[in-house]
Amino acid sequence: LIEATYFPQAVNLAISEINYHPYAPSTQDELALANVDGDDFEFIEVVNIDPGQPVNLAGVRLTGAVEFEFGPLTLQPGARAVVVEDEVAFAARYGSGMTVAGQWSGGLGNGGEELTLVDGLGATLQRIAYGDADPWPRAADGPGATLVLDDPFNVPVEQLGKPYRWRASVERGGSPGEAGAPAVGVVVNEVLAHTDAPQRDAIELFNSTNQPIDIGGWYLSDSASNLLKFRIPDGVVLSPSGYAVFDEDEFNPTPNNPGANHFALNGAEGDQVWLVRADAARTTVVEFVDQVEFGATANGESAGRFPDGARRLTPLLRPTLAAANALPRVGPVVLSEINYHPADPSPAALAIDAALTDNDLEFVEVTNASDDAVDLTAWRLDGEASFDFPPELLGVGETLVIVSFDPQTNAARLAAFRAHYGITDETRLVGPFVGTLNNGYGRIQLQRPDEPPQGAPTVTPRLYEDEAFYDDLAPWPLAADGAGASLQRIAPAAFGNAGESWEAASPTPGSVTWLASTADFDASGRVDGSDFLVWQRNFGMLGSGDVTTGDADRDRNVTGADLAVWAAQLGGLPPDVLGIAVAAVRSDSLPAVPVSTDFDALASAAALAAAAPHDAAFAEFNVRGRPALRRRLGDSPFSSFAEVARFQSTTVDVDDVDAQGADRGDDSETLRPSRTEWAGRESRLVTQNRWQNDPADVADGDVE
Repeated sequence: LIEATYFPQAVNLAISEINYHPYAPSTQDELALANVDGDDFEFIEVVNIDPGQPVNLAGVRLTGAVEFEFGPLTLQPGARAVVVEDEVAFAARYGSGMTVAGQWSGGLGNGGEELTLVDGLGATLQRIAYGDADPWPRAADGPGATLVLDDPFNVPVEQLGKPYRWRASVERGGSPGEAGAPAVGVVVNEVLAHTDAPQRDAIELFNSTNQPIDIGGWYLSDSASNLLKFRIPDGVVLSPSGYAVFDEDEFNPTPNNPGANHFALNGAEGDQVWLVRADAARTTVVEFVDQVEFGATANGESAGRFPDGARRLTPLLRPTLAAANALPRVGPVVLSEINYHPADPSPAALAIDAALTDNDLEFVEVTNASDDAVDLTAWRLDGEASFDFPPELLGVGETLVIVSFDPQTNAARLAAFRAHYGITDETRLVGPFVGTLNNGYGRIQLQRPDEPPQGAPTVTPRLYEDEAFYDDLAPWPLAADGAGASLQRIAPAAFGNAGESWEAASPTPGSVTWLASTADFDASGRVDGSDFLVWQRNFGMLGSGDVTTGDADRDRNVTGADLAVWAAQLGGLPPDVLGIAVAAVRSDSLPAVPVSTDFDALASAAALAAAAPHDAAFAEFNVRGRPALRRRLGDSPFSSFAEVARFQSTTVDVDDVDAQGADRGDDSETLRPSRTEWAGRESRLVTQNRWQNDPADVADGDVE
């Protein structure tokens, strides 16, 4: 039998690991090498990603930062080969048990480079332009990890160069020539970095797996140069989907006289958090578990992954340490339109400025979606486009368009820009931004200034106001990638980093049209009770962005705000239509109060409305660990619907409540627990979904 060998193509060969900034020589063998530094341990790994056929690398080349041509080397399915900076140095660190194709000419820059893998005919198989900062993993830039392609056998070809497909290796030094360890699954999920007493800086860890993980002996740090600062106590085990929180009482116990390894998080200028494992001697990092970085944060505002375990941190509506992360805080000044890959200039525009290119037509639009004018003094764009805003007001609903040229000094380009887009002098343009919007992917962040920290009057914290990490692949709209459309946000409350929050449409710089909120979830042509049932079934869903799930305001989450839209379009919340009983729980009474219009407070109860029997609607409220409270609503005019309680006092006296007829119990089913803040207090609302009790027992108040 003759085994067929296939030539390289984009579907069977990929760059799978890059060691562009190795750690310095550290072992006796490495230190004994003459004239060797960290760069001599650089390598690039390629892998045959075809599951069934070998591939012949003859004639394949690496170009760009390094130059190398492969000889007649055949890789079996799943097999790997490495190309190195220095074969002697590589062998001293990694041994000789893998396929080394040879040494390249050139070198990998520590600050980022472009690499291209081409076949023998010069056709591009893969191109990657890696970096040493967000969104690329910082752990690969010197501390000891490498860049690895996550799950190379299942990455779509068009995503091989995307930063969200790459991560830091778990192993120190990487795993050249073999598959590396998968991501551990424990992530830094939320950080609270800007606090005033009695609040303390805090770090939340989240176990994204379905198995318990012992994290005792692992280390937390805020510094790449000293990763072994705070040792997590032995015996700490994260349950599946569980959380662990550590605060300054543990990693900075003596802030007025800090020890060498004590640390606090820098909320004014941003910071990093590292999670690593060390060797038995507690001197050397052996595994990189996770690393995050974040910018300046507002006082009392946390940054977290949304949803739990997602790739990037974003400001949250409120801290939710040791619990599922809250929704992102969006704006209220937002990125409303981005034209990162414009179409070619129109004839009318070229007639005015013959040198005009498509890059000159790039723009970023911001809109004030708040109820007040905003002073843009010291505001800034960061990322692909950098720009310092002029000191002017942005009125309610007004837009400002940031362009790549200076409208004040380039009259011809300004006129050509206006002619291309068909806009008048009324559209406010400012510029120039520094940089070029990447046609493949890119990050644009809108930042607002905060007050200087105490003792540092020259420091201006730059707070994350909004962000869009766009892409030219789905779920981002494809027509915005050079086909004449721009990215346009569908709603001001929509999360900017989600592709579903944007649509592709003809560019309209200076003009914003949000998609109308609609509560006609079932597309019947009218808003009625059937739409409420759609909302009810999906209440609590995150990452939706689909009106058919009950997401009326298109912010990608089915919440009380969507119930408010339904109620408004229905014509209100008359008791005979929805009928939600509301009780105010105080230390001395349980009075019935009128139907509330606080939709955030009513959301959990409304989600149960269709499930509760007519003569038995109950709710349980776990108030800071106190026993559950249960009250029968048989005397309520709205007894066919579940009750929601508004906590209006600083404490709840369980004895007083019991004296007024509330029964204790803990045998309820839980439906979509939601963390809700009322009257400045946080409570865990637990509601009962179904009751199987005999109606006679329920009528007697017996639900045990």
